Amino acid sequence: MKELIARARQLRLKAKVRVKARKTKLQRELELRRLKRIRRKNNIPPYRYCKNCGAELKGMYCHECGQYAMDSKQPFWKYFLQYFENVYQFDTKIGSTLWLLFRRPGFLTTEFNAGKIASYVHPMRLFMCITLVFFIFFFMVLGKRRRLFLTTIPALMRK
Repeated sequence: MKELIARARQLRLKAKVRVKARKTKLQRELELRRLKRIRRKNNIPPYRYCKNCGAELKGMYCHECGQYAMDSKQPFWKYFLQYFENVYQFDTKIGSTLWLLFRRPGFLTTEFNAGKIASYVHPMRLFMCITLVFFIFFFMVLGKRRRLFLTTIPALMRK
């Protein structure tokens, strides 16, 4: 009886390992397809060292800080697509980015232009998120005071 239980445990363990291996393989294939879609012929960066930490690049990501090795000079629509792909992936970067934005706004611009973007939220992503929050908040407040808003605007226009 103990042998059957041990055998069943071994089979379950092997099945879990196979499922995990399939899942990992599928995730790698999906990531490779996504990266091939992103990295077209002229999109591969000409540099060999990470712009964020200075470590030598051995693949598509920096092995030290995790920054993706992509040229920061891209058309606007690519930033727009990147925003929608990663809209909820701020992690803990949002706090440090907002703190530096209010304390030292030029520092973030300098860091971004130098290619050090893995430590902070991407500027376009931050702008789109703040804009979305602003409009949601604005229309929530406007919804409660709609009559007041609609009556004061024509009165101000007449003066």
